[in-house]
Amino acid sequence: MTFIPSLPLFKRPALLVVAWAGLPLVSMAQVNVTVPVEIEHSSNPALTTDEAIGVTRFRVSPQYTLVGRDGSTQTRFSLGGVLERSSNTSVSNHRSDPNLSYEIERGFPVGSLGLRASLSESSTRAEEFAETGVVASDATQRNMVLDGTWRRDLSDVSRLELGLGAAKVRYDTSSLVGYREVRSSVGGSYDLVDDTQLTARWEGSRLDPDQGTDRSTRRSFAVGLSTRLSEALRFMAEQGTVRTSGLGATRTPSTLLRLEYAGERLTSNLEWSRSTAISGSLAEYIRTRQFGWTVDYAWSERTSFSLAASQSRSEGAGGAVGSNWMAGLRHALDDFWSIEGRLGQLRTRPNVGGKAKSNVAGLVLTYSHPDF
Repeated sequence: MTFIPSLPLFKRPALLVVAWAGLPLVSMAQVNVTVPVEIEHSSNPALTTDEAIGVTRFRVSPQYTLVGRDGSTQTRFSLGGVLERSSNTSVSNHRSDPNLSYEIERGFPVGSLGLRASLSESSTRAEEFAETGVVASDATQRNMVLDGTWRRDLSDVSRLELGLGAAKVRYDTSSLVGYREVRSSVGGSYDLVDDTQLTARWEGSRLDPDQGTDRSTRRSFAVGLSTRLSEALRFMAEQGTVRTSGLGATRTPSTLLRLEYAGERLTSNLEWSRSTAISGSLAEYIRTRQFGWTVDYAWSERTSFSLAASQSRSEGAGGAVGSNWMAGLRHALDDFWSIEGRLGQLRTRPNVGGKAKSNVAGLVLTYSHPDF
């Protein structure tokens, strides 16, 4: 059916989005709308080592997601953004960060073909801190990403995957260097026994900075093992090597360890890795180590507790160790509304210079409709 004359007025924007995104109406399966409204106070958002200045921020982050399936083709369209207002723009800027993404995957009898495109804006301070632990200037990062994947089943127990992608990053500040990156990958997996899988993956990428500095390349190869230790516990490990060329040429081991637990009330993910990331201040690949831990515990049908902790470490004179933790208590008011209180802390310790911290407290009211 391609026309619904009795559709209510509040549903008609969804039809416009479907038509604009190129999705046939028959494929529309689910529309999700989420609107978090948050007020947050940070004691030192700039993470300065001298006199700290606190800021209160008001943030609205609406997100519209449309997921559809038409035969063997699955599509996903997402549109949203972050609108933020600060009590002191000399410390933390007002922000208006939109995001748009579209994914399509076509299934075949022995494999699949997928394509993903996205446009987004985000805070350079948040992005650099999460990736490298470094506190960057309070500016805007614009990201354009295009990725494609091709998967084929070689047999009942083995698979092959090819990937190709490109990314373009721009900054609205001269303290960070924009770049273009082209990526390719080849990977395979083999089922040893039930719930145990052996993987191997090669990745290559080239980084071209905007300001005429030398380009960099990255080559990596890793083998891994994923196995289920129990009904609720899964373990995954990867070990390999990463080689970079350019101003920061290195050859270092890469490691990934992940432990996932999914019980009746408790879910938890624990991950540690060492690899490379892109530094916006240098526009080159740098060595990093990252740790992350998330926990979610359902006290009752409507009340849950969450905890998230992470640490990012980058090497070199311009590197740093950045860590943060955030605890939250969430209560569902009804089927669509929930309220959550949050407490957390961010810390940074540059490899050269003093350390700083920021205490964070927030209150979030969220409207979420899983089938709008």
